[in-house]
Amino acid sequence: MDSGEPDWEPLHAVLPYEHCHGFMWMTRRTWGDRIIEHYKHGITRRYLLLDHEGRAFRYRRGRYVEIPTSRAIERVFEGIDATGATRSTPYDEAYRMEKARKLRELGWTLIT
Repeated sequence: MDSGEPDWEPLHAVLPYEHCHGFMWMTRRTWGDRIIEHYKHGITRRYLLLDHEGRAFRYRRGRYVEIPTSRAIERVFEGIDATGATRSTPYDEAYRMEKARKLRELGWTLIT
């Protein structure tokens, strides 16, 4: 596994900038001659795996499988409307605090 500093360029290359604020950079992996950045959407909890040429991947059975970038983007945002958020909603401290407040109102106990 590779690590290091986040590289946001692959994400910025495939998404409008205002849609990037919901993502966390998780790691990067080298697979053959490709470097694949792993981004996780904080609200949908889905991953977007991108190389530095704008190609998208899914990780299946120990290997990366290329998929259409448009399909990967649709999948990562799937269900976001049901949460009351949009593609532009930032996953920040304010969002997390509001989510925790709403869950407490519903009687949920959060373990952090």
